[in-house]
Amino acid sequence: MTIQFTKGDTARRSTIFCIREDGSSTYSYLHPGIEVHDLAHYAVETILSFDQSFFGLLRAGYQIADFEAPRDKRVEALLPANIPVQSIQTEYLVNQLMTELNSGPIDHFIEMFKSTLQQRSIDYPSVLDEDKLKEIRSLFSDLIRQWNCIRSGERLELCF
Repeated sequence: MTIQFTKGDTARRSTIFCIREDGSSTYSYLHPGIEVHDLAHYAVETILSFDQSFFGLLRAGYQIADFEAPRDKRVEALLPANIPVQSIQTEYLVNQLMTELNSGPIDHFIEMFKSTLQQRSIDYPSVLDEDKLKEIRSLFSDLIRQWNCIRSGERLELCF
């Protein structure tokens, strides 16, 4: 799947456009700042080879609007009780990466992540170790750098 982030400006919001291998697509305007959150998703899902989280589910045919819909209007598979565990793990990991981005390095990152999941009775993803975390951080940092280097109207294109 090709993912295209197009940078907006003060007059128009940034967009995300995902084109699946079968030619179908999904598109959305992005709320300010969500681009970086979505880049964190890309880093996590790519490095951990997750296929049941945001981009994996989009590639499988879900629409971005399916994730944005109020709970009472969401498709059954994306209701909190039914969403794949990888999606939940990814969201907590992305949130912790975003905290780190905004507040500085988190000591004992993995231990904190394990604790967060344990408190919610969510399994820890066995593929995540210190080496994978280092790869995620590196890719995420590189994606932020690329995003910050493009001008309004320009596109950051990624393959998932």
